[in-house]
Amino acid sequence: MANELEEPEFDCVVATQWGCSGQQLWMRASTDAWTSESASGYLSWDELFELGEVTILTPVNLDRYEAGRREGRFEVLREVDASLRRIGEATYKIGKP
Repeated sequence: MANELEEPEFDCVVATQWGCSGQQLWMRASTDAWTSESASGYLSWDELFELGEVTILTPVNLDRYEAGRREGRFEVLREVDASLRRIGEATYKIGKP
C-alpha cells in the first residue's frame, strides 16, 4: 500500500486510527521497525498504513496550550456577552415609546 507520509527520521510515537476505538500507539524502534505494546514483533512503515490512517504525535508546550485554551474560553464569553447586549438593546428599543 503506497503512502504519502514519509517515515520520520527521528524517534517519535505514531498512532494508527487516531481517535477511533481501535487506535494503537507505535514507537519507532529503528529505521522501518515500529513496535506497540499490543503487538508482538515489529511492523514496517508501510505495514503501519495497512492498519489505517497514521498520525504522528508530537509533544506540546504546556504553557502555549493553556494560553490558547484560556483565550478560546474568553472568546466564547465575549461572543455570549455581545449576543446578550444585542438582545438587551433590541428589547430596550421595543419597550421604548
